[in-house]
Amino acid sequence: ITVTSNNDDAMFQGVQYLKNLGHERIAHIFGDPSGYIGGVRKLAFEQSLERLSLPLEDQYLVSGEYFSKEEGYRAMKKLLHLDKPPSAVFAASDLLAIGAIQAIRETGKKVPDDFSIIGFDGIDLGQLITPRLTTIRQDARKMGEMAGRKVLQLIDQKDQSQLGETITVDTILITGESTKVYS
Repeated sequence: ITVTSNNDDAMFQGVQYLKNLGHERIAHIFGDPSGYIGGVRKLAFEQSLERLSLPLEDQYLVSGEYFSKEEGYRAMKKLLHLDKPPSAVFAASDLLAIGAIQAIRETGKKVPDDFSIIGFDGIDLGQLITPRLTTIRQDARKMGEMAGRKVLQLIDQKDQSQLGETITVDTILITGESTKVYS
């Protein structure tokens, strides 16, 4: 049994939000693409750009590998050195987004004045930093409860037919201060 966030819908929601703010050059700092979550979110990001008729530029896809602050920092440094950097970055985790914000600050640029940033997870730390992070919040409690219920159900019923089941839980966009209308 797999219990996961509705990553496809979440990525679309984030990309659409940035597009509605006027951003067209949107980068994605993704997690390990060979891992389940990293691969699913990267693919969903690419499909979201296509659905919204936004350009997909390979230079705007940068691996953040381990969903860490350090990897977000490293990935954002690559984006900052491009001839035409993106106006917005959608990071596959809040920690990647926080690392990206740190890299932007070190160059003397500002979030959201120079770059809009969205994270993914909805961790508490994202709401404590300045600027407060715009993020896609996962309902980790609900995911845990559903997984626990399913495991208990499997034990009680000794029914193995549900072992390959995937359950998706909806996410919610939390607007913070790390995004703004592109001008």
